[in-house]
Amino acid sequence: MDSGWEEPYTISSEDIEAAERAIQFELGWFANPIFVNGDYPQVMKDQVARKRQLEGRNTSRLPEFTDAEKARIVGKMATIYFYYRRLGLVGSRTLY
Repeated sequence: MDSGWEEPYTISSEDIEAAERAIQFELGWFANPIFVNGDYPQVMKDQVARKRQLEGRNTSRLPEFTDAEKARIVGKMATIYFYYRRLGLVGSRTLY
């Protein structure tokens, strides 16, 4: 698994949340379905839903897993090799 790793730019709660959100969008996007609950991270689903509303879309760009797909995905990897390719600082006013 390949990902970047983000650290908060300051110790403010907004920057800490922004760094966690960035990690969830980059690493959690793939790891959460396999290792947590068979689904995308909640913060990712919430953010994409907000964007969908702002854009006036009827459907989400993020596909939803069925319960059967979630059950089939979760826990199906016994070993993970993790490579992080960069370390970044994230503040609450950055893209994520």
